[in-house]
Amino acid sequence: MPPYRRSARFVCALALIEPGREPVVVTAHVNGYLLEVESGAGGFGYDPLFFYPPSGCSFAALSEKEKNAVSHRRRAAEALLSALRSRV
Repeated sequence: MPPYRRSARFVCALALIEPGREPVVVTAHVNGYLLEVESGAGGFGYDPLFFYPPSGCSFAALSEKEKNAVSHRRRAAEALLSALRSRV
């Protein structure tokens, strides 16, 4: 099956709920596609099967620093911090 038929997305959703305040909910994602054969020795879960086109390799083949630079979790955490900083 061609890669475009195996599209995949890692998604992270974060929510902060405080009494008396509006909830803050953010999401972030990273697009890629699923490999047919595992690649790379790092990461966990689906990382060996998740090919990230901008890097030219799977998440499991990236160093921890490289993966964290593009991580859906990092992006969501940054979005949450930004939303909290803009609250009055």
